[in-house]
Amino acid sequence: MRRGRQQNFNESIYNLVPKPQPKPQPRKRHVSKFPHDTAPTASTFGPSAGSACMTTNMSGDYAIDPTSHAHKRGGATFGKQKDHYADPTTFLKKSTKGSLQDPTVFKYQDKIKPPVVKGNERPTMGRRSKANFVRENQMAAIMSEPKKKGVDQIKYAQKSDFGKVPAYLSSVKAEIAAEQDYIQGEMERQRQMYERPQDKMELLAEPERLELLNKLKKNWEITNQQYQKHTHVVTLDTVGKIRRKEDYESQLQQFEQAIEKLSKKFVFVQVADQYANYY
Repeated sequence: MRRGRQQNFNESIYNLVPKPQPKPQPRKRHVSKFPHDTAPTASTFGPSAGSACMTTNMSGDYAIDPTSHAHKRGGATFGKQKDHYADPTTFLKKSTKGSLQDPTVFKYQDKIKPPVVKGNERPTMGRRSKANFVRENQMAAIMSEPKKKGVDQIKYAQKSDFGKVPAYLSSVKAEIAAEQDYIQGEMERQRQMYERPQDKMELLAEPERLELLNKLKKNWEITNQQYQKHTHVVTLDTVGKIRRKEDYESQLQQFEQAIEKLSKKFVFVQVADQYANYY
């Protein structure tokens, strides 16, 4: 029980309050025991002007050697030395000029520009006239004659191609002649076609029509069977497959057109033609 009570006494809410940290005490500044006006050994800082010796206190002594250069120049810190101060009683007083010169007015003699001409002033030199020079120049430009340039006359008789037919005319004539020949040939062909006697038309017999119709249907069925064998081919990757399919389609289309014509009740044929045309 006593141990438990001791532990409870150590725990307190006051322990959560932040306690102020003690300030660190600064260390004492080191102060040298040697004189402060002594330069360090072989120091190059602040030597006096001169090229005899660029360093000071080469021997490392505490006192400066009088034969060497001083490590401080006179007046190199704040102002002159005390023995060089001016006497405060010797200042200029009233009505005493001393060695000062008399003041003069400063003027820019070499930079002064001439004054601007006023409106009521007249020029001392030059022409004085009330003439309108702009109008005179306009009238002179209008009344003046244009300058003629020398143009050499062309002598066409002395040219190398004088009296010759141009080359482009021969090509134009050839094109016109070819066009006329084509027109004449077309007209002659049309005239012969109209003057040709008309072929005789005869009615195709019924047994012959039915026979031709049955043969066309059989051929259509054979071609259609061959065509159906190739319809399952989806990828036409060769030229032969594509051409074979196109041939079957064209043949079936021709058979269908012929069957449609022969399916009519009356079919007329041309007798003079080598191959009968069905209408």
